[in-house]
Amino acid sequence: MRPARVLAVDCGAAHVACGLFKTGGATLELEQFACERFVIPPVDDASWVDVAGQALATLMAREKFPVRECILSVPGHMVLTKFVKTPAVKREQRAGVVRFEAAQNIPYPLDEVSWGHVEVGDDGAELTIMLAAAKLDGIEALCAVVAAAGLNVTRIEPGSVALWRSWRRIHGAAASPALLVDIGARATLGIFAVSEGLFIRTLPFGGNALTQALGESL
Repeated sequence: MRPARVLAVDCGAAHVACGLFKTGGATLELEQFACERFVIPPVDDASWVDVAGQALATLMAREKFPVRECILSVPGHMVLTKFVKTPAVKREQRAGVVRFEAAQNIPYPLDEVSWGHVEVGDDGAELTIMLAAAKLDGIEALCAVVAAAGLNVTRIEPGSVALWRSWRRIHGAAASPALLVDIGARATLGIFAVSEGLFIRTLPFGGNALTQALGESL
């Protein structure tokens, strides 16, 4: 049986990147990688999706990826994450509990967002879940430009969760806790990772803020 291939598409505030991974057992091997960078003025959020889509189309025209179905990673500035604790109810009851917590903790009607959750802790008495949500119109616009570039999105994840899953896949269940730091153009992600779960803090500054501070000081 041939190893499966997974195409991951990472959309950042100032880049798009594609990585083709070969998976087999516990291994994760990078076969092909490409990145396309772009510049968006800090005040011009509205054009980010279009410019990111143009960059992805340029990348896909230049690179010949053999896989067209992809997992899409979205940047921290698009995603709201929140950790909540609930009683550790039976598995068949958890979907209703999670939806209730999402309605209570996501500051938008659920039909206006794309949302999901990850269970990050269960001690038998208390369940810890991470909720993640992004405005639905933004996600639909991003999926549209990805489709225009010739790709079919099969799953969407926050970049922080994708990074944690990759760390866990590589290091396994016996890995020591680690602090993963992802410095982007607009936001910095701090991810405290353990084999069973994670905790995320999104800081609203990144490379653009540093560039602006240097420019002002000079």
